[in-house]
Amino acid sequence: MKVAFSLGGTGGHIFPALALAQFKREVDHLFITTESELRRALISELPVEVKVVKGGRFSLRTPKEGVSNLIGILQAGKLFREMGVKAVIATGSYSCVAPALGGVLSRIPLFLVEQNSLPGKAIRFLAPLSRKIFLAFHESVKYFPKSMREKLIVAGNPVRDQFWEIRSSYSASSGTLLFLSGSQGAKFINQLALELIKSPKAKGIKGIKVITGKRYYQAFLNELEEIKGDLKIEVYPFHRSPWELLRDSALVISRAGASTVWELGVSGRPSILIPFPEAKDNHQEVNANFMVKTGGAILKKESEASFEELIDMIVNLILDAQELERMRANLLNHFQIDPREIIWKEIELELEKIS
Repeated sequence: MKVAFSLGGTGGHIFPALALAQFKREVDHLFITTESELRRALISELPVEVKVVKGGRFSLRTPKEGVSNLIGILQAGKLFREMGVKAVIATGSYSCVAPALGGVLSRIPLFLVEQNSLPGKAIRFLAPLSRKIFLAFHESVKYFPKSMREKLIVAGNPVRDQFWEIRSSYSASSGTLLFLSGSQGAKFINQLALELIKSPKAKGIKGIKVITGKRYYQAFLNELEEIKGDLKIEVYPFHRSPWELLRDSALVISRAGASTVWELGVSGRPSILIPFPEAKDNHQEVNANFMVKTGGAILKKESEASFEELIDMIVNLILDAQELERMRANLLNHFQIDPREIIWKEIELELEKIS
């Protein structure tokens, strides 16, 4: 069986597709996106080949956009038919729409995977054309009309194998912090890391790792050069294997993107989550509150905490191994079922009905 994944351009739309492909290695996978995503670094750095068709922001505001997307729809449909694709799985973002529609017009069943608590416009647009819609959060259900409720399955967010594999490799006494800015970068979190490195309160910390995001990387290094100290620090613009950094991290300070919170939950890493304040409908705060309810994370808003307050919280927590172990146990207890198992089982059942 051959399955096509129609991708968006951010980590939140790419990594769930990779996770699903990992789980079902016996299936032949095709990854596809639109040419507008070629400029995104994440697409070019993927460990798999990605087919590209015409298209971009799915809009009819200009004739050029409409023609480009129409060509992309036809290209994708032709490719799917030639390669014998039996199902299309779209993971969100406007760039997944043209390939998904190419599949629909070729009468190939469409399945949707929504990572965020607030479903994106692309998923909501494609929802009436889909067979099943897999959600990560119960809060997402209310955004779909009652007529679609039978299609909705709250499965959780697909996470790659490696995050499951490091569940047992944790040391609350490692004294190592990991700052995660997300694939888009986060100036506030980067600055918090720098303020902590400067602070005399950081003496009890054994190491700091920072993923800055590519656009903030050089500025971070420039400021870091002016800070003297013997604290072990590792800085990355982006990391293809974030689980390697998580492996010996006792505490994570991070944004609250949907994929990130599930990766932290599955791997059992206690965290302080600082949601992106401009996220649409405040969905990152919803994601963070979901993690707080598990007992494995602390939520702090940018607007409600100074760097000094956050530094005190980080230092106190990194030195409290008992509390970190309690938070970790809560996460491991909550994140036990692999969402990928649920998603693939439902897809296979649906395909059996069709055949």
